[in-house]
Amino acid sequence: MSRLRHTIGALLVGTAVAVAGQSSLAQESSLPDVAVRAQMASITLDSTTLPGGYVFSGESFLGADQVAGANIPAEELTGAGFVAQYVSAYRNPDNGYIIRSYVSAWTDAAAAEAGFAIVEDEARTQPDGALADTGSPVGESPGETTTGTYPDAQNASVMVTGIDVTFRVDRFLVGATLETRDGSAPDAETVNTLAGNLEGRATAAIANESPEGTDLQLPPQTLPLAGLGQELQAGFLNPGEVEQLYGLQGSALGEFNA
Repeated sequence: MSRLRHTIGALLVGTAVAVAGQSSLAQESSLPDVAVRAQMASITLDSTTLPGGYVFSGESFLGADQVAGANIPAEELTGAGFVAQYVSAYRNPDNGYIIRSYVSAWTDAAAAEAGFAIVEDEARTQPDGALADTGSPVGESPGETTTGTYPDAQNASVMVTGIDVTFRVDRFLVGATLETRDGSAPDAETVNTLAGNLEGRATAAIANESPEGTDLQLPPQTLPLAGLGQELQAGFLNPGEVEQLYGLQGSALGEFNA
C-alpha cells in the first residue's frame, strides 16, 4: 500500500475540456509522453464504476518527487525505472469513505516487477501501520492485497482502516484502495470488484484500445503549453463529473454521452 501525496490537478475531461495545472504538480518535462499519459489516465475509475454516493475529489499525475517519501527517495524510484504515477480519488460525503484508483508507469514490465518490491514495502511506506498482505485476486504477478490500519497522512491522530489491491499489467502497476476513518471495516468484495474493473481497463489501454468512457485520441490533440510556462494535467471525466467540477449542474452536459 503506497503512501501517496494526494494532490488535485487540473484536468482534461472526456468532453475535451483542458486547463492548466498547478505548480505543485509534476512538471510537464518530468512526465512521460502524451500517449503514455493518455493510457495512464484512461485506466483509473470514474463515478460510473464506483458504488453509489461517491463524488469526485481529484486526480493528478505525480512525478518521482511527489511519490517519494522519507524512506524511499526519488532517486531510488527513477533508478528502478519509475516513470510517473496517476491517482484518482472519490469521497463519499455521507460517511467519509475514500476510494482511490491509481496506476504507475515503469520503463518496461521487468522494471514494474522490480519496482513493486519498492513501492509495496509497507515497512518503508507505512512504518507506523499495522498491515498484512495476501495475494491479489486479479492481474499479473507480482500482486497483493493489503489490509490493516495506519495513521492518516493529514492528521496522525486519525486512524485509517484500509483495503488495497495492487497488481501488475505489463509495464503498469495498478491498484484500488478503500479507506474508512470511523473504525468500520472496508468491504473487501467492493475493492476486489474495483480491481477487476481496473484490470480490464489496463489490459485495454496497454493494447492502445480506449477503455470505456475514454478516448485515447483526445490528449494528443491538446495544445502544448510547456513553451508558455504552463503545465497540463490530462485525465478523463464523465459529463456528470464535469458538471460537478465546474458548477454546471443541470446543464446540457448531463444529457450528453461522451
